[in-house]
Amino acid sequence: MSSQGPSVIRGSNHPRWFAPVAAALVAVGVAGGFVGFDAMRNEPPKTKQAAGGFGTLALGILATIGLGMATKRELSVDGDGIESRGRGSKSVRIEWREDHDFYYRGITGSGMPAVDKVSVRTPDGRHIDVDNVNVPGNPNARVPKVVEQYSTSANWPRIQAKLQAGEQVEFGAIKLTDKELQVGALTHSLAKRVTLQIELGKIKIGTEGKWTSTEVLVHDVANYPCLLKALGQVAQALPPG
Repeated sequence: MSSQGPSVIRGSNHPRWFAPVAAALVAVGVAGGFVGFDAMRNEPPKTKQAAGGFGTLALGILATIGLGMATKRELSVDGDGIESRGRGSKSVRIEWREDHDFYYRGITGSGMPAVDKVSVRTPDGRHIDVDNVNVPGNPNARVPKVVEQYSTSANWPRIQAKLQAGEQVEFGAIKLTDKELQVGALTHSLAKRVTLQIELGKIKIGTEGKWTSTEVLVHDVANYPCLLKALGQVAQALPPG
């Protein structure tokens, strides 16, 4: 993989469902371990019950380790694109220059939210989720934010050109022209400044000195950072226009 600008970021991650499933397996194993210890403390020891409990503990540990190894994916991010490769599965690569969309999948807080999880998707069905990436030796790599920056830099010129040509641009659940913004069933003229905000995972619109809540989830908005740029908004915390 070639790179431009910063060096390649290499890390690994697991599917979003891995953590709760692994926690459940560990809980079952620990419960079995307690059963085994209690059985051994009896007089006389209940050896069969103890063996079953300790066997459950061992199986829980082995299942967690095996599931972790089977679902682990190696992730690489650089100035050319992003790639995900799993053990025994086909690698997925998306170049930034390709037609693709960027989605927030997990954010913390509102106002100026911290980006925790993102997804990059292409029209042909390829997708890469960037979720809880472990980068050896660099726990503060902030990989989702790096992916956001690369994707936004690549997508913005295309989106800007369409708007300047008077075309409508679809940002998933939101549509935008050089004259108006449509968020769900709400349409706002851009004759006056319109500000977007995220509150409890939903889009809130600020215009004419007041905020209007919507039912549109930010998870359903494609290329949200580009949308903000198109509105002339460089931060989440702007007051309503």
